[in-house]
Amino acid sequence: MSDFSFLATVKSHLQSKVEDQNFYLTPHTDIKYPCCLLELDEVQQNIGLGENSVLAKVKFRTVCLDGDVGVKSSLDQSKKINQHLDGQVLSLSDGRSAIVKLMGNVVDISKNGQKKQ
Repeated sequence: MSDFSFLATVKSHLQSKVEDQNFYLTPHTDIKYPCCLLELDEVQQNIGLGENSVLAKVKFRTVCLDGDVGVKSSLDQSKKINQHLDGQVLSLSDGRSAIVKLMGNVVDISKNGQKKQ
């Protein structure tokens, strides 16, 4: 399983469920807020011990960013993402399935980390 193929599947799933949000796999200069950045954290492969066991474990995080100062909007975004990811079974492009299990999230307070003037 390609880890970025999995992240692309997660991105497509979220885009179909959360229309008022922009999703990115890599940060770039023309990011539109509000958005969530999907970051690959860790990949463990060849961990399957049996015929029907897990083949790989992919850890990723979603970082929700907002142009407004304050925690509430970022927490609301994060909560919405959690509702659409936790416990979902996603079909991958190679025909396999992936089960998403929520571990935690990261919330950014503002896009620049500064107070709004």
